Amino acid sequence: SPEGFPRVDGETQRTRDESRRKILEDELSAEEKLLAEAKQNLKDGEANPEVFRQTIITGKTSNGSPITKTVTRRNVAKYDEKIRMLNEQVDLHQKNVEALKTELSKL
Repeated sequence: SPEGFPRVDGETQRTRDESRRKILEDELSAEEKLLAEAKQNLKDGEANPEVFRQTIITGKTSNGSPITKTVTRRNVAKYDEKIRMLNEQVDLHQKNVEALKTELSKL
């Protein structure tokens, strides 16, 4: 340390390090829970594709009334967007977990 630079005694530094470790461990625990939730949300999202129901006219009866049929179709664009956003959440929490583990390893 340069001359005149404030010095911290060992016990004070140890206390600061312990506090920092506790904060990082708490953050890591919370982030791991968020990661698990994000992974579950992704799994649920993949299992539930976006669908919509559509009524189409297939013809007319002899008296001119429409013959309709309801079909279920997938909304691929909406599903893809939902999965992309869920994957981003998983990636974000995974990076946060890795960063916290790196910080903890430096203590």
